[in-house]
Amino acid sequence: MPVRAISAGADFVEIDVGGRSLRVSEADVAPGSKNKMALAIRTLLQEQLTTRVKVRDLPNNDPDKTTDPVAVHGEAMFWEGAGGNKDLVSRAVIVEDVVWDGERYVPTLRRAE
Repeated sequence: MPVRAISAGADFVEIDVGGRSLRVSEADVAPGSKNKMALAIRTLLQEQLTTRVKVRDLPNNDPDKTTDPVAVHGEAMFWEGAGGNKDLVSRAVIVEDVVWDGERYVPTLRRAE
């Protein structure tokens, strides 16, 4: 899903991901802490750009069901969890960082390798 816009008010940040608006309030995270707010934005943004599927729900002939996908896809696709609760995690974009530059939150994104 594409990140269409990131806007902010005095105490909140709104992120438009694929037409869905997500709002992070400074009061909910840590009042007055720009670093904690940046970390919350980074975490939320990465989750919105990540797809998860239960490995057990994959078709039996899907190679990612039996072979660790990192060998083929690198950081773009990997298993998370263990046993019957394992997820296949896919992400084309990595949120490397979000920083407060004195006026706004600035995310650094890159394509997964």
